[in-house]
Amino acid sequence: MSRAWQWIGLCLVLLTTGTVAMETTYFEVIVPTSEPIGLRLSDKLEILEFLADSEGRSRVIEASGAAEIGDQLVAVNNVSLIQLSFQAALSGLQHASLPKILRFRTHDGRYLMQTVTDASEDAVDVPATYDYVLLSVGEKDSEETFYAVLSADGKPPSCLFREIVVADPLDACLQLIINATDRYVLVTSILGCPAHQKAAMAQEAGAKGVIFIQRVGEKPQQIRIPQAELPKPIQLPLVMVSSDSGLRMLQRITEVPYMDNLQLRLVFSEECASEKYTIHPDDDPLQRSALSRLEAATAGFLSLTVAASGSNTLSTGSVEFLKPTPLEPQSAPSASLVLGKHPLFLAPSRLNPCEMRAAYQAADLVLWAGEMENAFIATVFREKDCGLMQQVDFFERQNALGVIFVDESFPDATSKETVRTAAQQASIPFVFISSAALQVMRQFADDALAVHILVEFAGENALEHQWRDLGALSDVSEWPRTARARERLFYRMLKDQATVREHEQELSLAQNERHDALHALFEQANQHYTQEVEV
Repeated sequence: MSRAWQWIGLCLVLLTTGTVAMETTYFEVIVPTSEPIGLRLSDKLEILEFLADSEGRSRVIEASGAAEIGDQLVAVNNVSLIQLSFQAALSGLQHASLPKILRFRTHDGRYLMQTVTDASEDAVDVPATYDYVLLSVGEKDSEETFYAVLSADGKPPSCLFREIVVADPLDACLQLIINATDRYVLVTSILGCPAHQKAAMAQEAGAKGVIFIQRVGEKPQQIRIPQAELPKPIQLPLVMVSSDSGLRMLQRITEVPYMDNLQLRLVFSEECASEKYTIHPDDDPLQRSALSRLEAATAGFLSLTVAASGSNTLSTGSVEFLKPTPLEPQSAPSASLVLGKHPLFLAPSRLNPCEMRAAYQAADLVLWAGEMENAFIATVFREKDCGLMQQVDFFERQNALGVIFVDESFPDATSKETVRTAAQQASIPFVFISSAALQVMRQFADDALAVHILVEFAGENALEHQWRDLGALSDVSEWPRTARARERLFYRMLKDQATVREHEQELSLAQNERHDALHALFEQANQHYTQEVEV
């Protein structure tokens, strides 16, 4: 979230032209606004304490990362404060022109590597940070943001809105007696049991994240999870807000009419701050919610997130999927795709769901059981080895959330009768991706720092007919015989692909597999008919 104090510049004490780096016991922080700088100073202008804002956010000097307790303020805008009285120094600091260049001397003689910039240069613009939660009942004028700290322990958050409920009991030290399923839980007290126990209680109740309220007078901080003390890892995003923010959130919750519910969105990445997520599902009747789009999805984007921790995302990507429609038009698929980010398990080739002999599976199942539980399984569709339902049932017995089948003849499998019949019968969702998409997944999974590999589905049914058309055109006889007609068809399909604008980010991440496939088929058809003419 962009705020004025976030624009911080560090520059050299010695003013020269050009840009060099040097070590110095002095440092400068450029303050571009008249907002409080967040310092309590001694009569010698030494830093006694950093003062956060009401939400617990570090102010400009502390946020620079250069200052420490004991460092001394010695000048403002190149005017020395050393010989002035305390009151005169404060007056000079208060009335200095903007931007204010505050010069400090390190208290311990430590040297800082500083970047030398010309004094005439503007303050450095630090890229916007994303560190807040958004509370909304659907109306734009009722949305409110709160500064928050995301913990490294736990799972990276989804960008979607979810209902928020207050923990009951309030400290979440015992089994929750509220319906927390697929909701964020607000824990109003961090007293009592350890935070990781509260998170475990919320996870056991089906929650999708925990918002902790910090003690009065203390800054929000990361929650640390002692993994060795937990029977199961915490697979929830863990967030903390200040006591002031928490009380305001509680007040908002109590003000919401009985028939409404309060929605919360976690914004800790540029992706989550994008326009794609700015529309609340309830504030525009013309906008279908992400949930309804996903429930009716026959195609869409499968986003990948690789993270080293709950707060450190290494990379993101996307591939496209198809979800088979039921054979009977009046029937709906029994299992819909699930909102949010979920663990991905890339099944090794020796994990064979068609193997009926338990002795051949036992050792591997014990090895991978924990990874398959509550995860989406990516595996090759073994069409020649056994029926689709047998494969789906196998992964259901491993408590998987769903299956991502790799169709080596993508997109053919989803149109087959046996597959469409299974869409009505399966109790967990399954989708199909291409072999190229699997390679993208494996490249992401090969990151040595990866701790979390997560998938998230977004429905976009326009992709279905585009893939169907591409499947039909894999037969060169479906292309027109004349070059001019083939070219018209090619550009018409390119234009059709360009209509999918709502998920521009996914399109760029997916590297537009449909676009590449169309070009390849067009070249194949041209080559075929050129050879036919030559013969």
